[in-house]
Amino acid sequence: MRRIFCATLLCCLAASAAPKEILILHSYRVGYDWTDEVSRGIRTAFGEAGEYNLWFEFLDARRERYPENAVRVREELARKYGQRKIDLIMASDDEAVDFLARRSGGLFASTPVVFCGLSEMGMAEALPRERFTGLIEVFHADQILALAKQIRPGIKQVYMAHDRSPFGGAMGRTFREAQATAGDGTVFHELDGGVLPVAEIRKAVARIPGDGVLLLTQLREDRDATYLGPEGGELAIANASTAPVIGVAVSEVGHGVLMGTPNRGYPHARVATAMALRILGGTRPETIPIAKEGGIDYLFDYGEMQRWGIAESRLPERSTVLNRPAGTWREYWPWIAGGVLFGAFQLAVIVGLVRSNLRRQRAEAELRLALEKAHEAQAMKSRFIANMSHELRTPMNGVLGLLQVLQGTELDEGQRETAELAEGSARSLLTVLNDLLDISQVDAGKLKISTVRFSPRKELERVGTLLTGRAEEAGIALRWSFGEAVPACLVGDCDRLRQVLINLTSNALKFTLEGEVRIVMTEVGRKESVTTVRVEVRDTGIGIAAEMMKRIFEPFVQVDDSSARRFGGTGLGLAISRELVGLMGGRIGGESWPGEGSLFWVEIPFGYALEWEEPAGAEATPELAGFTVMVVEDNAVNRMVARKMLEKSGCRTVVAEDGEQCLARLREGA
Repeated sequence: MRRIFCATLLCCLAASAAPKEILILHSYRVGYDWTDEVSRGIRTAFGEAGEYNLWFEFLDARRERYPENAVRVREELARKYGQRKIDLIMASDDEAVDFLARRSGGLFASTPVVFCGLSEMGMAEALPRERFTGLIEVFHADQILALAKQIRPGIKQVYMAHDRSPFGGAMGRTFREAQATAGDGTVFHELDGGVLPVAEIRKAVARIPGDGVLLLTQLREDRDATYLGPEGGELAIANASTAPVIGVAVSEVGHGVLMGTPNRGYPHARVATAMALRILGGTRPETIPIAKEGGIDYLFDYGEMQRWGIAESRLPERSTVLNRPAGTWREYWPWIAGGVLFGAFQLAVIVGLVRSNLRRQRAEAELRLALEKAHEAQAMKSRFIANMSHELRTPMNGVLGLLQVLQGTELDEGQRETAELAEGSARSLLTVLNDLLDISQVDAGKLKISTVRFSPRKELERVGTLLTGRAEEAGIALRWSFGEAVPACLVGDCDRLRQVLINLTSNALKFTLEGEVRIVMTEVGRKESVTTVRVEVRDTGIGIAAEMMKRIFEPFVQVDDSSARRFGGTGLGLAISRELVGLMGGRIGGESWPGEGSLFWVEIPFGYALEWEEPAGAEATPELAGFTVMVVEDNAVNRMVARKMLEKSGCRTVVAEDGEQCLARLREGA
């Protein structure tokens, strides 16, 4: 029972350490002002708070009919996130919240939701508070009407135009509430875009009398849900109006719009994210009050103010006048005089700073020279390592070849054991040289990634088969499994993928004294023509301390000094793997539990095809016995190794040091 409890506790700790999964559901598409500002605010706030996985999805309710497209959206979200634990959902505004509350078909039924801006308090209060909280936008027609009468006294007729969206419907309701409570004889006219086509609304606003005003809210789709955009909807109506146009949640001023309000998606998103972080920290949604937007800022167009004779003294607080033309000396002389005095002060300061600026420039020049020298030294180091690695690999290959030739001769048991130990040591040294060459190529920026079609199943089996012998020698079980969702054919660099998996698995085998090492390949996401493949390598080895895990992917880092002596290695394998995964556009990470084992993983995007076609096999290599083979090699050791191996296969050999000797031998008839 104690073991079960400990295992459960460790699983819980591991789960709590993983980044939280946040789904952001937008009502509209990318490129829509509100959508972009909310996304920017959420990314900024979560980025400041820590590491979170953010997933963005879009109902695109402006171009696709909503709620008619709810079934398609639900099926798409279920396919993408049905098997993923989503810790919290951020909903941008009305349509997204409506989908999650009424049309998601039980999807995310227990996931808390924080909304960034609903249109009215009534809509928010109708939501189940055990799941929903967030921020509402406060727009009341009676307040906007009072503002219109403040800046333009004498208004007797009020027109309001809105569309059939949830936000437009909410504005229509507040308009009717204002109509019911008005007692000053004001006449109200509602132009409902869900009933009237936009062409009819345009004709109606072109006939507004002189004592009227137009309250214009969101109007971006026609009666039949055809998406018009601001140019075909709101701004077209504003340009046709014969009365002042007061924008309700309209950020575009000018073009016929007298007043609007700025896009507050960014600050709304930051407030909503603060609520989300409290929920992720353990606070229940119903204990977090629904927040109301603070005081509203107003934007006024200078040209429209002049057109309707509105003085700036009538504007409310927190107003900004846009598109103001350059003024006259009489109007702006205090600012001009202040600018002249400030300029004189700046000139005096600049004169005093010239010498220090010159000293700073000299220091910067010296620093640039030092940096250039440092970069040159780094490049020389990389070239030296690359050249030396190449020069060392050539004789090492010769040594390996000679040892293989030696083992092919008649040896007694002691001699064979000595030859095998020598070959193992030579291969270990060659591995070190290969690591040095790779890391030097990384430093020099010369490591390249190729793109080929390959079978991920075969690559996984190749890695497992290659390392099975080493695992059996150590008495460790090596197992691997292939997820059914992984495509049969991937497009990417199979050689570099294999190198990364060999590095991770070799490390796992090296630091595992008993138990098993398991390799698991799965698919974690698919979008259009790209799939993301995750490979996990889990072992039951000695584990790594938490402070060392922070530096484990740095070059030449060993778990500790004793492990370097006990287990060997250069400390380059994980550093090289990190660079390779980064070049392939992926991520790499790991977790470890001292005394229990480690888990290292990679997630890499690949192109994919649904079926794998085995490439046409090369023709079988013919028997060489009895043939005459010419060996052309400038290295004497390699030349002798090749000659010995060919002669052992029954060939007659002719050797040449270079191309010139080769041609001479051919002319002589060998």
